[in-house]
Amino acid sequence: MEMFKNNVRFEFLDVCYFGENHEDRFNTVLRAVMQLVADGKITELRPIQTYPLSRLEEAFRFMQSGAHSGKIVLVPHDDDNVMIMPSQKPTYHFDPNASYVIAGGLGGLGRSMARWMVRRGAKNLILLSRFGPVRDSGKELIAELEDAGATVAAPPCDVTDRSTLARVLEKCGKEMPPVRGCIQGSMILKDAIFANMTLDDYNAAVRPKVHGPWNLHEVLPKELDFFILLSSGSGIVGKGGQANYCVGNAYQDALARHRVSQGLKATVLDLGIILSVGYAAEKIDVMGHLRAQGYSALREEEYHALLDELCNPTNPTPPLTRSQLSLGFEIPETLRSKGIEFLGWMYEPLFRQLHQIRTLGGVVEENKDTVNYSMLLAGAETQEAAEDVITKAIVEKLSRALGIDVAALDASQPLHAYGVDSLVAVELRTWLSKEMGADVAVFDIVGDSTIRSLGSFVAGRSTLVRFNQVEL
Repeated sequence: MEMFKNNVRFEFLDVCYFGENHEDRFNTVLRAVMQLVADGKITELRPIQTYPLSRLEEAFRFMQSGAHSGKIVLVPHDDDNVMIMPSQKPTYHFDPNASYVIAGGLGGLGRSMARWMVRRGAKNLILLSRFGPVRDSGKELIAELEDAGATVAAPPCDVTDRSTLARVLEKCGKEMPPVRGCIQGSMILKDAIFANMTLDDYNAAVRPKVHGPWNLHEVLPKELDFFILLSSGSGIVGKGGQANYCVGNAYQDALARHRVSQGLKATVLDLGIILSVGYAAEKIDVMGHLRAQGYSALREEEYHALLDELCNPTNPTPPLTRSQLSLGFEIPETLRSKGIEFLGWMYEPLFRQLHQIRTLGGVVEENKDTVNYSMLLAGAETQEAAEDVITKAIVEKLSRALGIDVAALDASQPLHAYGVDSLVAVELRTWLSKEMGADVAVFDIVGDSTIRSLGSFVAGRSTLVRFNQVEL
């Protein structure tokens, strides 16, 4: 590390991207580097330890040992014997003489499901969305699926309008085989604090999760191979700023049970985060916030494996207890191991059993970094000391909530500079009330005040700061 004292730095770049997008410059740089090698001014890292592919495991174990200082190179040979994990043969394929509906089929998750279904033999897909394939991603998907031999209908269709849905499905029915399965994945987000939420915004998020699924339930044939509703764990535990979205998800949970009680197939999936595809994957800030909120993640291939089980046409109608699958939460032990604070819903009696679940790694000790703020504030010798305690606590809370390193948070900057919106402010307000004994308005948090000035403001209102306590 001595070289860094001389203002030396390392830079990393994607060589493939550089070569494909800046060919002339790449060739110039490559020639210069090769000349440096030819002149002996730079050399490769040594020693170079080579392994055949047949000793792949040994190579990785050597790398993990930390005993090497050069490079480890894998060299393929024609006679190498390499262990592989054979791909699992599917137990069924989708009926090529049937059609399958995906509501929200042109969204990120919808496109992933469509590709998966075609790979599994589906030949006729009806992808419903409000505006049809107006984006390049939708047009490219349709072209890709048609090249794979599938017939794809993607008409503009608002599933919340029953007459429109019925008309579209009737038209598709004249040109395509009967519908044998449906996945409902349409959604609209209109986040706001409930007190500030307009009726239009409330209905905008509720309708795709209430009217849309109900219309699909009534208009589609009753005897389907599968009827899957994509919901969220927020319908179970709630989420600040998303009262409308939570209502819609809770309704879908109930609709699945309603169908099953009538002897019809239905399963609702209360999901957390899907990696690489879908809404959260396309918005990095949302992904980080959901992780900080204790939501668990599924890889795309894991999600497909789940669909593989649920779409099996030989499955009987599930019992009521299997109609709702909740996959969106980390258990308390896992959160504790990651240093994530328990959320309010985890203390409710309904979820008490989650605290008894242990991972394969065994019991995780309580987070030793847990801070008793009431003791720190009670022991503060001056008002300024109390302000420092609260300011530091706010910085650490924002670090966890926003997924930003503590060192990157400057207390002299306003909170909105780090992306603190009204939704995060609601969470912070609740935390300040619980941990600091201070009643603070959301406006005081999302205004122009800096983190430090907010700390001072909270210190002035905290019932835990002895300078604010009135002796009787």
